[in-house]
Amino acid sequence: MDKSKSKSKSKSVIEEPQGSTLQERKQHAEKEQQAVEKEVEELLTWTDMVEGMDESQLKNYVKNRPKHLKTAKREKIGKSRRVNE
Repeated sequence: MDKSKSKSKSKSVIEEPQGSTLQERKQHAEKEQQAVEKEVEELLTWTDMVEGMDESQLKNYVKNRPKHLKTAKREKIGKSRRVNE
């Protein structure tokens, strides 16, 4: 997973400064709510797209999906680097 993309998704919450007025906190909450609603809408759109695919389309999508949606590949550890139990 692309770290820059995942950080922007997981860090969509905006830091609220100390000593904010009620109006500023309300605006902050509204911005945060809009960001969450947008993310939910994107997820719903994606799930609708995936649910509408047949088996061959799904296989093709998994093989050719965007790089930021791919899971991180783990490096295989050689026998010499393994810890003997």
